[in-house]
This record gives sequence, structure tokens and C-alpha cells, in this order.
Amino acid sequence: MTIEDILHHTEPGDELTVDNEPFSYKSKIVVTLDGGDIVHWLYSEDDNILSISPVADEILFFRFLDEDVEPDEDGVFIGGIAYESSYEDNGVGTEVVGEVNAEEEDKFQFREYESENGERVRLLTNESNGEVLAYIGKLLADDDVAKL
Repeated sequence: MTIEDILHHTEPGDELTVDNEPFSYKSKIVVTLDGGDIVHWLYSEDDNILSISPVADEILFFRFLDEDVEPDEDGVFIGGIAYESSYEDNGVGTEVVGEVNAEEEDKFQFREYESENGERVRLLTNESNGEVLAYIGKLLADDDVAKL
């Protein structure tokens, strides 16, 4: 599916496949970044995230990591793999659809770390409620996402 297809032809309750895995689309947060770009975070029933950036033309798939991830000045180290700091941004939730632990106007900070093979770790902080979550994922192509 293209980014436009995902954003305009899917909604919470839809069943998707993402990177050949089932993705039960549960909720969405639309976030306006500090620079004005808009990203869409689609959450699954398993709390995984499909992160869509129309401006960057990127689809990222992140699996929820049920562990504490503590960055140091060089990055993060998970499962014997080093991830170096690659991206950081802040934004505000401008739309919340479905059931998720966030509200409109919540402030978010996220930091990404990338390994040599392109795998990414995202640390997502909801500054409004103090929740910090960790995810591991990668960049996808359009054909890695399909609606069932």
C-alpha cells in the first residue's frame, strides 16, 4: 500500500499485514512536529507502531520492546547490537483516533538510534503523562504493507 492508501483507506478495526506479520489496527495519533511536518502513528493491538511520514515518504514499522532501554552518549546497546543516535524530534498530538494512552495536545519527544544494518530503536516519551516506551524496527517499502 502507498502512504496515501494507508492514510486514506484504512481505519481502526482494519486488519493489515505489515512486514509479513498480522497488524490489527487499533488506534492512531497524528503528531505535528516542531518543524511543522506531520507524522501518523498507527498502533496495533500488540502496541506495535506503523509510523508514516508523508513528507519524508517513509513507512517505518516498530515492534514494542518490553524492556528498559538506557541510552548513553554513544547510543544504545540491545541484544549485543550497538545503535548510534540518528534522529531526534518533538511534536504535539493533534488528533487521536481509537484507544491509546495519549490525548490531543500531548507533547512527545522521540529519539532514534540506528544499527549498521539499518535497524532502528525508537525511544518515545509522552511528556504529558511521563510514559517512556521503547520500540525496535525498520524502514519498509510500500509493498510491505497490505490490507486484508
